[in-house]
Amino acid sequence: GRRMSFSASAMRGPAKRISKPPFSTHLVSASRSAPGDGTTSATPVTAFTTVSGTLSGLTVTDVAIGNGENCVIGAIDSRGDLWLAGFGTENIYGGGAATTANNTFANPTLPSTASSTVTITNASPAVVTWTGHKHKNGDAVHFTTSGGLPSGLSQNTTYYVINANVDAGTFQVSASVGGAAINTGSAGSGTHTGKVNFSKVRIGGHGSLPAVYAEANGVIYAIGDDTNYQTGTDATGSTKATRTWARMYGQSFTFTDWQISGPRANYGVHMLCANGHSRYCGYNAQGQGGVQPSNLHAVPYFQPMMQAGQRLLKPITHQGAYSSGVTYSWYDAVTSSGSTWLYIYETPTAGNALPTLPTT
Repeated sequence: GRRMSFSASAMRGPAKRISKPPFSTHLVSASRSAPGDGTTSATPVTAFTTVSGTLSGLTVTDVAIGNGENCVIGAIDSRGDLWLAGFGTENIYGGGAATTANNTFANPTLPSTASSTVTITNASPAVVTWTGHKHKNGDAVHFTTSGGLPSGLSQNTTYYVINANVDAGTFQVSASVGGAAINTGSAGSGTHTGKVNFSKVRIGGHGSLPAVYAEANGVIYAIGDDTNYQTGTDATGSTKATRTWARMYGQSFTFTDWQISGPRANYGVHMLCANGHSRYCGYNAQGQGGVQPSNLHAVPYFQPMMQAGQRLLKPITHQGAYSSGVTYSWYDAVTSSGSTWLYIYETPTAGNALPTLPTT
């Protein structure tokens, strides 16, 4: 190969360290099928072009691009909103129907746990009602409105959940993690929307069969090609795309990092848990999930990677004290009144009361 060298005299200005995000306010693209500049091109784009639309004026904190010529680009702005542009035969934009190319960055249609109409009381402290929310204390959220938010709150400003009540669908917000609850001084006007703050986006698959993954508050949402369970749907026999954004199964634990690995359609999602263990879901024909290929072709939802031996259908996962507002899944273990109980129903549900043990 050819040896290359660099000298300080050949560089203009002092050397600079390439830093992590946030990037420049303007995101630029040179993709053929996903330029995000409001145009499409049948030939390669040879120059970077500033993206058009709302995203062009926002600070981008993370960006990812898919494989192949018909690729998808994902971006997250400093407000925590997720943006997508590019080829979407399998409808990475959500909504349940097939979509082709989107040549301008747009926000996908997300599930109600990630974006929902909310009500906010005029009270001290203010109470947010977000039906079906899964938030825990410390989660980051922000609000938008078609009119005006109640005084004391600002649009597209990060707030942190406190006093979360999943059963009632309510919580309060603070300007800092664990801080004081915010009071409101007016009722506001219009329709208010609550949104989770996304922090990371990655794209798997290839060309016209992409899958998009986005993390918010320790939860990964996914959409796209699911031939080998890469979106963790746990849908046996699924060979079509998941055209609706959803939380990935098997996330009843805390993780510190995650990444897409593997080529084209033969990929999966690796996750590093806070306890030092690794979990995986997706393609497994070559044992990528740490299990023997003859046992399981694809791993349907996040499961621990084994060092050796046979893998259980799903290992027991200890979830701590039982709570009626928590959704439990197969082989989740909970404690109550000195006893340990095991969830053995195939469909994840919440609100199943534990049996009452005899006292004598």
